[in-house]
Amino acid sequence: MKRITGIAGITLIIVMIISRPAHAYLDPGTGSMLIQAAIAIIAAGSLFLSMFWKRVKAFLNKIFGSKEATGDQHNDEHE
Repeated sequence: MKRITGIAGITLIIVMIISRPAHAYLDPGTGSMLIQAAIAIIAAGSLFLSMFWKRVKAFLNKIFGSKEATGDQHNDEHE
């Protein structure tokens, strides 16, 4: 793994030294488009989580184990 990161680092340095200026123009609309894309990604993620919240919550409880979930199960068993 160290060898791969070393090779990637050397390659990155060589590319930065050899690269030429792009002479590109980024108009103000580009920044607006990037902000709009970020907002869309956040909105899509929120919608996804809200649609599948019960499944996501159950999955996370299964992985990390919730004290509340185990406490509720023990209370149901005693009744």
